[in-house]
Amino acid sequence: MEPQPFPLELAMDLIFRWKAEPAEQGFISDRDRSKIHRYLQAVDEVMESMIVKNCQSQSKEAMDMAVSRLKHEFLHILERVTAAQDEDVNTRASSMVLSSVSSTSVSAGVEFDHHETSATILDAIDDLENIAQRMNSAGYLADFIDIYTGVRKSFLATHLRRVGIQKWSTSDTWGLVSDGYNMHIRAWTQASKVFYKIIFPKEYKLSTQIFDAPFGDISFSNTVKDAKVELMNFAEALVNTRRAPEKLFKLLDLHNQIADFSVPFLGLRFQIVVAVRETLSTFENAVIHEVSSVHEEDTGRIHPLTRYVMYYITLMVDYEDILSTSIVSNPPTSFGDLIIPDVKFAEHERQNPLALHLVLIVVVLRFKLEVKSKNFKDDASLRHLFMTNNLHYILQHVKSSPKLEAMIGEDYTKYLSEYYLKQASAGYEKSTCARMLHCLRDDEPQRLRKFLFSWMSVVTLRKRIKKFNTLFEGVRSTQSRWGVEDFQLREELRLSIVDKLVPAYKSFLERYNSHIVKRKDSCFNYFENTYVKYSAEELQALISKDFFAT
Repeated sequence: MEPQPFPLELAMDLIFRWKAEPAEQGFISDRDRSKIHRYLQAVDEVMESMIVKNCQSQSKEAMDMAVSRLKHEFLHILERVTAAQDEDVNTRASSMVLSSVSSTSVSAGVEFDHHETSATILDAIDDLENIAQRMNSAGYLADFIDIYTGVRKSFLATHLRRVGIQKWSTSDTWGLVSDGYNMHIRAWTQASKVFYKIIFPKEYKLSTQIFDAPFGDISFSNTVKDAKVELMNFAEALVNTRRAPEKLFKLLDLHNQIADFSVPFLGLRFQIVVAVRETLSTFENAVIHEVSSVHEEDTGRIHPLTRYVMYYITLMVDYEDILSTSIVSNPPTSFGDLIIPDVKFAEHERQNPLALHLVLIVVVLRFKLEVKSKNFKDDASLRHLFMTNNLHYILQHVKSSPKLEAMIGEDYTKYLSEYYLKQASAGYEKSTCARMLHCLRDDEPQRLRKFLFSWMSVVTLRKRIKKFNTLFEGVRSTQSRWGVEDFQLREELRLSIVDKLVPAYKSFLERYNSHIVKRKDSCFNYFENTYVKYSAEELQALISKDFFAT
């Protein structure tokens, strides 16, 4: 039930009875709610008396006391509302971080008449609105906006700290390493979601509920300005940090995430684009100048540089839309005194700049692998196996991603496969088999064949088979420790050795076997039993079982 009107004298008496300071009497708003309504009705009566009844002197004194009292009441009620919202925002923000809530559930949470908002808080907001309306009419609203802005700014600043946003500059973030950088990027992303999808909409709702237009918009802008600046400064400090290849994808994620916000973030987007370009350049230079070596104990396996680069560019393709609009200039193809073959493939006029950058990276990677392979200077087989393994890995990754394969282009993919990979695998086969095949050669002149099985020929035969056995055991022992991860490639390489070696070995045995069978003297029987360690079938089985066994 609404309080009944009362005379001016009673209104002034009520105002003077509640002193300007609440220290002794407490807050009117903590009493029965009718008390604050009655007090505001008394303020209405005094205001009317000053305008209509021209009772300036005494009414002015009462009005000044009322304004002083209402400032305290306004602050007290606002702090109570803020405390309740603080708990509500914490709950919803935690839910958002943990569950990545949909935009529908977020928008439901910004309404202050949501079913979870208590009636007490709704009444308190209504009281704030009633006070603000009187003070607007009396010409004192600016002071109340200042009170509101101060309380709410403190509320926002507290939540910024809770979600990990600090007052940082570029110098604070410059030295962040990967884990720390990623942690702060995640913190900023979650904080921005919480603020732009929960806190700022709530703040706008509260401002426009308490203050009539245009003062609601003004108070909202003043309240959130510092928080928005801090969020932006924190993001800019992260974007404009030291360029490192591992930061590229976090920057791209950040670009994607801010695109989901209703605010434009145009300045930040431009800074991210610049950072992306510079970070990609840093990655390319890191590959060009990478200096890690290889050793024979590496057993010809896939080099870490190959894994890292192919993982990196495969991931780049997932961000093709952003990168295609960000990377607008072709890559450099001149590297001072460094001559890189095949760089012409990164100059294709019909490909977009992003595709040319990807081609350049693969071109440089192949060149760096070739340089590293020369560390196997004492073992040509291992050198060729190293290149075969790594080139096969590159091609497998290119072909496993239709987007990457399209961007690298058919010309260079085909060149890698039909020239470099075939060259490497053929080199492995030749260097592995050459010395063993030399032992199995048939180089006796035709005219001497009838004298082939002289005692001297038997000695030569014995030396060759002994040397073959020694060479094969050495190759078998060595290559059993080498690694070929890909099953299909492993089988193909084994088969290539079988196809090269076993027929020659079989032919070698057959050439002499017929005569050995005819000659039953002791030297030939001794030769057959002592020096021929493997049948052709056994030789094939050992190659298939022991080569690349680890």
